[in-house]
Amino acid sequence: MAQANASALPPMTPQQRLAILLQPQSPSEVLLSQSPHQKGINWVFHDQATGQIQYVNVTYMITGQQSANPSAT
Repeated sequence: MAQANASALPPMTPQQRLAILLQPQSPSEVLLSQSPHQKGINWVFHDQATGQIQYVNVTYMITGQQSANPSAT
């Protein structure tokens, strides 16, 4: 019988993966704002060391809500 790896991490949800991706890229980068819109959220980051501003548009994921029947509306 195979043993389970006790140090293996459980699978991440899409929201958890997204949270990791949206972490500041440098110690001087901060989140300025997050603005929801109809199809997702806009995130704005500012790097205080370089003065750069990064805009990230994240669209909502639709999971399990769509019909498998292409003729359904």
